[in-house]
Amino acid sequence: MLAARSNSGPWHLLRLGKVVVAIALAVLVASCRQAPPRRPRFVDWVTTAGLRSNMGQAEPAGEFSCADENRFVRPMRGGEEFSVTGLLGESARLVISTCASRPLEGSGGAGTLRVTVVDSSPASQRGSGENPAVRAEFPVSAFSKWQRHQVDLAGLANRQVTLRLTATLPAGRTLYLQDIYVEHWTQVVRPEVKLLPRRAARKGTPAQVLLISVDTLREDALSVLGGSHPTPGLDRFAGAAQIFLPHYSAAAWTQPSHAALLTGQPHRVHGADNGKRAIHPAVPTLAERFRAQGFATAGLVFDCFWLDPRFGFGRGFDQYRSVHWTLGQSVRQTLNWVDEHRDRSFFYFLHTFEPHSDYRRLPYEGPGVRPLHVAQRFGLESYGCREGHCSSMLLQAINSGTVAALAGEEKILRYLYDRGVDTLDSQLAALFAGLAQRGLFDNMLIVLTSDHGESFYEHAQLLHGHPWQEEIRVPLLIKWPGGERAGEKVTVPSSALDVVPTLLEELGMDTTGLPGAHLLRRRSERPIFTGANFDAVIEGRWKAVLGRLEGERWLFDLTADPGEMHNLVDELPAEFSRLEEVIAKRKADEQHWAAQLVEAGERQQQMSEEERARLRALGYLND
Repeated sequence: MLAARSNSGPWHLLRLGKVVVAIALAVLVASCRQAPPRRPRFVDWVTTAGLRSNMGQAEPAGEFSCADENRFVRPMRGGEEFSVTGLLGESARLVISTCASRPLEGSGGAGTLRVTVVDSSPASQRGSGENPAVRAEFPVSAFSKWQRHQVDLAGLANRQVTLRLTATLPAGRTLYLQDIYVEHWTQVVRPEVKLLPRRAARKGTPAQVLLISVDTLREDALSVLGGSHPTPGLDRFAGAAQIFLPHYSAAAWTQPSHAALLTGQPHRVHGADNGKRAIHPAVPTLAERFRAQGFATAGLVFDCFWLDPRFGFGRGFDQYRSVHWTLGQSVRQTLNWVDEHRDRSFFYFLHTFEPHSDYRRLPYEGPGVRPLHVAQRFGLESYGCREGHCSSMLLQAINSGTVAALAGEEKILRYLYDRGVDTLDSQLAALFAGLAQRGLFDNMLIVLTSDHGESFYEHAQLLHGHPWQEEIRVPLLIKWPGGERAGEKVTVPSSALDVVPTLLEELGMDTTGLPGAHLLRRRSERPIFTGANFDAVIEGRWKAVLGRLEGERWLFDLTADPGEMHNLVDELPAEFSRLEEVIAKRKADEQHWAAQLVEAGERQQQMSEEERARLRALGYLND
């Protein structure tokens, strides 16, 4: 009777209620687990071919000059309409950045850009009579200047929409569209996680490496490394990273330095050191090593001749793109790619050209910097081209003595260079913030460095390619997974040749045959070797340089003379001779390593040919 009463009484109802609650919670948890995650994503219509023109074949996107600035844009003619259809996610916003060419003399000049975004979903998916739209109209300045606009599209969430852009312009004017992109939150179907062996990151997560090379970035370009110009975005990144100071590039110009950074081998071994030869096929690249271990690999580089795939820089990359995009465009592409591969191990190489000298008018460029403004700032009548020489060509002419330098020109050039650093700082800050927003930053291993620095008359020269400290000392910041070693500073001198073995060893991969050392175990007495068009060794306080021309020999005491103003070759001949022998031994070693790699590659090729012959004999191959 007691048992019967308990089954039909309040205790039974309580137990039944608990079961119902448990089932409801299980269903809720299951539904949450099954719901695809939502993450921010960019749809960029300048760097893709999605836009259609009402005038037939639209002029293709490319690098154009507007308001004295060179940017990757899509030209738009007066009366032309661009349209594109796509699916919007949530919290969508449209960003448009434009500049109109200079008006013809005597014309009115001003114009209008109209933006219309309408719901183009099938009628069956819309409510009765419902066809929401967003419309905006923006003035096109009568002057040639860059303008930025935003349109809130949140009211069209989760709808198929059609975007239309129409330009009304006076005759002779062209509207250049640098940005036409949507940032929105979309559902993402997560693929099966593919985990690979790793050591540096938390157990159970994929190994994800981002290598960023900033072309022509001096060590003192970063305020966190002692520079006087503020770089708040990069300083914040440095707070999450480990700083290596001093750090030396493997060469003082782009091709041999990047080849060393991406192979871990010096120029006599990798071979890409004269603008004509490619990385030797027997020398594996970092991307090839990672891909062999199952990593997804991608490279996005500024369209610099020296990094062209013909020189072997595309080897090992599933996707290697050489583009003229602005850094903002490259950052958006990088965030999309990294997020698409978030559930597997990957290696991504991002190269940016922002601080590098330019090839149009001003020697260096930055948003909003115009020749007239520079001239006014420094009390000149004009600044830009001189005696038929512009931009980088002007700097080369000053170096050769063809064009005389202005009094105080090094200050003007450093000012212009720092404007490019400003762009770099803000855009890389956006990259790191975007990675954090997507929950990716913490797990990633991020390396930020440069191929070489830049001279501003410290040694009566401009540009780079010389053995001076301002050209071979560059930043190296490494953000380790999980916040390890954040904020630490390593003061043992290091080399770009140490980056590859460090990454490989941290991920449990083979480092045989690499001359560099793990960055965290490098001994202070270990020499630094650098050069391609010169040979230099840094050993303790001493630096010795052998140039290519007769009589180019330097010896500096970097402790007493960090600016390298006093050549001690004649005062300390014994010390120079000792270091000269160190350089000679290193050259011999490198030549030996190169011969070994070539021989090993030939043996491997020969073995594979023998295997193919054996298979042919067995009837498995018909070639």
